[in-house]
Amino acid sequence: MSHLPDGTVRRLYDEPLALSEAERTHYNGCAACQERLSDIAATTRGVAAALAVPGVTVDPEAALVRFNSKLAGQGNPSTLQRLRSAVWPQAQVSSWRKPALAGVLAVGLVATVAATPIAQNVRQVFEPSQVQTVSVGKPTQSDMNSLQAFARWGDVKWVSQPQLQQAETAAEAAKISGLPALKVDTSKLPQEFANQPVTYAAMAGATGSVTFNANAPAKLRGTTLTVQVGPAEVAVVGDLNKAAQAGKTADGSKTTPQEIASQVGPVLAIAEMRSPKVTSNGVSVSDVKKALLASDPSLSQPLKDLINGFDSPAGNLPLPIPVDMASAHPATVHGIQGTAIGDNTGLGGGVIWIDKKSSTVYAVAGLLSADSAVKTADGLSFK
Repeated sequence: MSHLPDGTVRRLYDEPLALSEAERTHYNGCAACQERLSDIAATTRGVAAALAVPGVTVDPEAALVRFNSKLAGQGNPSTLQRLRSAVWPQAQVSSWRKPALAGVLAVGLVATVAATPIAQNVRQVFEPSQVQTVSVGKPTQSDMNSLQAFARWGDVKWVSQPQLQQAETAAEAAKISGLPALKVDTSKLPQEFANQPVTYAAMAGATGSVTFNANAPAKLRGTTLTVQVGPAEVAVVGDLNKAAQAGKTADGSKTTPQEIASQVGPVLAIAEMRSPKVTSNGVSVSDVKKALLASDPSLSQPLKDLINGFDSPAGNLPLPIPVDMASAHPATVHGIQGTAIGDNTGLGGGVIWIDKKSSTVYAVAGLLSADSAVKTADGLSFK
């Protein structure tokens, strides 16, 4: 095939798993396309190892993306956006898109999650049971180069792709997910959210895997890691039409984050998802971590800490927190230890926790302080 179009190369940098097998095969064997990607990486100087999967588009949500982008332009992206990215993973505010692989395999693993047949000798190697934050700063050039190399270690496929669907009611969302209905009584929420409209979405379970190829270290080659994600449900409390209008108003303006938040009004997201599970027909998570760390001794310490934090202690899920944009502290929700996160503007906050008994990940986040998010979550009923 001819060289990859510029847009495809850019997408490879932003969303490494979005390419078709034919495109990825071409890229792996084409020095010219690899050089073009290096040029793009040097220009953007960012790291993006998240999955992008098709999802239903909700126009008001696109406005929230513009809102969050405006905050990012001020140097303070919202905690709501970061939390959804971590929990769904991959769930950016726009069009309900990103289910939760990014927090499961870490760095190179997440960049190569997919779905191939599994040998009979399969064992569960990871299921998150707690969350711990890891402070991260601006990635180094070495980190970016290594992440690109990690992404070429595995061949990615899906058995069933994650797809979050908008639902009219909590009951409809429960029918999609198979989980108990995530009913939200807005009259019991903090005053600013009382009697606000609620939008629901849900996702059935999905399965993906990565098979390590000849680009990976010898010990990893041939092993297939399979990830089970979901099911999941989310409820967004707030006037999304108002948010859409605020997003349009913010485009091209010099409106401050505080002014935009005032225009958007109260917004709160409540999510639940079955804990992701990772199985292997060969190497363990520890083996993969050692390979990642040994592949480039020049990795920055924050990235090393992030890799080391997976499944250490057992079941630990590290959550990266930009040191100059947000802060985190332990919090207790329904008697369970979790993590509260607040951004540096004071506008966004949230809390994430994992119920080991039900193997469920919960998150509550929105335009409120971290402490308010914890108090709100503790007052909700998850049954």
